[in-house]
This record gives sequence, C-alpha cells and structure tokens, in this order.
Amino acid sequence: MDVIGIIDDIFIKSTVNSTSDIENVEEFINAVDTMFNDGRCKISSAVCELAFIGTSRDDLWNSESLSKLIDTGFISESVCPTLITKIISKRNIKLLYKVLIKLQHISESSLISILTSIMSTEYDDMVAMETAKAPDWFDKIPYISSERAIFLEVILERRVSSNILIKELINIQFNLVVDLIPIIFGIYYNCNVLELSESCIKWLSAFLDSHLSSFLLT
Repeated sequence: MDVIGIIDDIFIKSTVNSTSDIENVEEFINAVDTMFNDGRCKISSAVCELAFIGTSRDDLWNSESLSKLIDTGFISESVCPTLITKIISKRNIKLLYKVLIKLQHISESSLISILTSIMSTEYDDMVAMETAKAPDWFDKIPYISSERAIFLEVILERRVSSNILIKELINIQFNLVVDLIPIIFGIYYNCNVLELSESCIKWLSAFLDSHLSSFLLT
C-alpha cells in the first residue's frame, strides 16, 4: 500500500470509530463539520459512513449536514437506501431537489416516489424553488406551477428502463396518471430538446401500459 493509501486507511478507520459512538444530533453535526475541516470529506468511505448513519436514525436528522454530505458527490442510493424516503417524509424540498441533481443514479421506484410527492403534496417551502430557473416550456403549459415544472423536467431527464418504469407505475394512483399525461404531452409538444422529447414518449407509453385497464374503463 502506498503512502496515500495508508493515510486514507487511517482516515477511514478513524471515521468508523467516531461515527459508531454518535449518540445525538449535536454529535452528528459536529462529526460532519470535523470531517470537512480535517479533509476526510474527500474520502468516499468516510462520507458514506456518516451519511448512512444520518439517514438511518431519526434522532440524527439534520438537513444542513446531510446537504454537505450530498454535495461531495459520493452519496448513492446503494449507500443510503433510506435517503430519499427520509427526505420525502421530512418534506424538505431543497434537499429533495439537491438529491435529484447530485445523485448519479436514482432508481425508477424512487423517481416515482419523488414525482408522486411533488405533484400530490403542498410543501411549505416550495417558494424556495423560485431561485431555480423554470423550464423553457413552462409558460406554454397551464396545468403546472413553475416549482413543480422544475422538478418534473429534472425527473424526465433521468435515464430509466421502460420495463421497470411500467412495473413501478402500476402502484401509483390513476387520478395522478390522468393529471400527468396532459402535462408531459405538453412538454413533448413544446420542448426543443430531443432527449427530453424521447423521455416524454417513454413516460407517456409507460403510463398507458401500466394503467391500460383503467383507461379502457373510463
């Protein structure tokens, strides 16, 4: 093992030892701040260890500290399987948007959970999304707020598997599907980005395939 590897190994071991003793949110916040101060934030294993603990225990929840850990780019669903569901349950719109932007891969199931939450829930701090730029197609579609439009475009820009998407969409409410179809069709009709248009077609087809029997009965 080279010198850098030895140093990394020491940092990782010290992180594991320190995080295993965290008892409350104040200690969690201090552990995150210390990690950024001493440079361990550049070591993926150290960051992931803290992020896992911070998302798996309700008593350690702190959005600012988790935001710092997400910003490193090391966090993934495989490392923190409860991250997205925890953020949704906490109704933290800023952190939810950051996850969509920062995580390299988000499962179809989690994307649908985010989509369902954003379209069905009134977030108290939705106004915070005004700092993000609304999509170019937004003013041509009357069915959606600018904040939800921002989220929807980011979700549609994510790569998904059609087969998995169909399977996961079966579980969402039919009335939400009915609300989303004209919005996504409007995006398809008005956007000028080929990849986004192709994604709209994929999602529209998945909506129809996953709820075909409901459409036939209406």
